[in-house]
Amino acid sequence: MSPGGDRVRVAILGQANWSRHLARLLQRHAPDLVDVVALPGSAAATLLWRREQTPGVFLRVGYRPGAPTARGIAFDLLWAQIRSAFPKATGVYYWLGTDLMRATQDASRGRLRGAFQASFRDHHLAVAPWHLMELEAIGVEAAYLPLPYELPTGSASPMPSQFAVLSYLPAGRFAFYGGTEVFALARQFAAIPFRILGAERPREDAPPNVEYPGRLPSTDAIFQASSVLLRLTQHDGVGGTVLEALAHGRHVIYTFPLPYTNLVEIGDTDAAAGILGRLLNEHQRGVLGINNEGRRYVLATFDETRLSRALAEKLIACAAPASAAT
Repeated sequence: MSPGGDRVRVAILGQANWSRHLARLLQRHAPDLVDVVALPGSAAATLLWRREQTPGVFLRVGYRPGAPTARGIAFDLLWAQIRSAFPKATGVYYWLGTDLMRATQDASRGRLRGAFQASFRDHHLAVAPWHLMELEAIGVEAAYLPLPYELPTGSASPMPSQFAVLSYLPAGRFAFYGGTEVFALARQFAAIPFRILGAERPREDAPPNVEYPGRLPSTDAIFQASSVLLRLTQHDGVGGTVLEALAHGRHVIYTFPLPYTNLVEIGDTDAAAGILGRLLNEHQRGVLGINNEGRRYVLATFDETRLSRALAEKLIACAAPASAAT
């Protein structure tokens, strides 16, 4: 609770899907701690005229400060106006992944604008532990706080009788998400089905054993029918498909160091093939079991209730100095 005992009002601004996602989870799991509203994108401008509830915290999600793009400049101007209109409110940035990657690229090219340095006076959160060093390299001190994520909590299904691989390759970002490596592995393991989430239409260069199930009302069944998740992305937060796969007790080959997954270097198809071959061999010998250690880890570490309340408590702590001064 805030120093006065009242809930802290939080306005979430920025990337639309994640703003609404966080608002929904905070409303569900921490209504006693925060009074939250999502105002993604340009909807944030409503704060300049809707003054009946003054936020104690502005949580900025996924829009990096100082971006040289037209949208970035426009959002920074809006952010500056809002911060000026509510000078007692605290600003908190929640870095998701792609925003950090692009900020790092902008920094290396000398393209970061003044709004980036202005953000140093605010608080910063990172969704992945490996983001802390990346942020430090561009001058940002941040705290690690995993993104609350809705995960299946029922009993894990037995491993499927047919060994199958699952991957996430969204349309328009095929190479970034390791599509070249996934297709190379599909050609190497031609007798194994490789199923692709994130794109509804097959690519013309897809190997014949690559399947596109298209849009699904729920991903539970396809995770249950898979033995291994391949997530070979070039940059990442903690990938949602990784968390889902672990929650289903499946094995994971990943390019970032998460416990109970199999780590490979970005672009190292040979290493991924070696791990995939080992898992396939265990399946063929009937000894490939559920990844129970990974399942226990992810359900404990990424529990949506605990993380939602941890986020709410962190936002209250960030707001406390400003609240105490009023």
